[in-house]
Amino acid sequence: MDAALSVQLILILTLSTVAVALFQQLRLSPILGYLTTGVLVGPSVLGWIPDSQTIQPLAELGVVLLMFTIGLEFSLPRLLAAKQLVLGLGFAQVGLTALLFAAAGGWWWDLSPGEAFIVGGALAMSSTAIVLKQLGEQMELQTHHGRVATGILLFQDLATVPMLVVLPVLAADPARLAGQLSLALAKAALVFGGLVLIGRWLLPSLLHWVASKRSLELFMLVALLLAVSAAALTGLVGLSPTLGAFMAGMLLGETLFRHQIEADIRPFRDLMLGLFFATIGMQLDMSVLFRAPLALGLILLLLLPGKAVILVPLVRLFGLSGPVAQRASLTLAQGGEFGLLLVSSALALDVLEPPLAQPLLGELSSVWRSRRCCCDMATF
Repeated sequence: MDAALSVQLILILTLSTVAVALFQQLRLSPILGYLTTGVLVGPSVLGWIPDSQTIQPLAELGVVLLMFTIGLEFSLPRLLAAKQLVLGLGFAQVGLTALLFAAAGGWWWDLSPGEAFIVGGALAMSSTAIVLKQLGEQMELQTHHGRVATGILLFQDLATVPMLVVLPVLAADPARLAGQLSLALAKAALVFGGLVLIGRWLLPSLLHWVASKRSLELFMLVALLLAVSAAALTGLVGLSPTLGAFMAGMLLGETLFRHQIEADIRPFRDLMLGLFFATIGMQLDMSVLFRAPLALGLILLLLLPGKAVILVPLVRLFGLSGPVAQRASLTLAQGGEFGLLLVSSALALDVLEPPLAQPLLGELSSVWRSRRCCCDMATF
């Protein structure tokens, strides 16, 4: 292993251990610990790690595994069983929230359509990991507002996939946007068709053979191989690797081994995702708190009360009561990890300029501190 990579990993893992333990003691998300570690070691504070390029491949693997495990949850029968909440209310929340936030951001900052798309999409997302964990701790997953929040979060996770597919298209020549987008969708359809054929004909036999060997190591290796191979396939055809990982997860979600695969992948996913959030922290320029306080204030105003105001009438339109609508809207008012993923990916592809991306990254990171308040208020 390269000496520079070894030193950086030791430094990040050491500080992350301390930071995550501290934030968990304070009953806050471990993600904040990773972000804080990245901010401290990054160029804007201590400067111990001048850039995140050395560990970026490991961080990207974490995102691939995340999308793979999310795909495991998106079996078609499950989607159809909860179609009113997931496909109906979820689509309405993401679509309307993203549209209004994109329009507000475009008017305030005079953004291009591509930049407005990223801003709206990022701010429309909530944190699946944090909200579901909080609802589980409060024994509210099976309540009315818990089911509403879960359905919307499922669609938000699903909506992230086409957004990530569109990002490389937005980075291309704007004059060729329609053609590039059509080509990307055609490639995605072909890749998905190929994966479906493989999944229907080869995966069941392969997984049964692996299970017959009764080897946890072999099963884990096969699961990792499937996730990484699907990601590499979509990357080779010019699409986002996360799309392939998600598709592979969806196909495996139809099998009897879904829960075993998810359990095997989870330790690798959580560790690599920690590195991913640390790299996001390295990209944060803390001086933006002093240089762009107005932009931060506007994003905060849009994000917390704005999302709640939009969501309450939507939930009521779907026939649910006022208290359910209010609790669900408070639960989903914060920002999410996929918002950070969209903004950081857009920044890496030069779709967003740093003066705009930095306030978004800073605000989406900071609003996680409000998640305990929002979720606790939702219990009353």
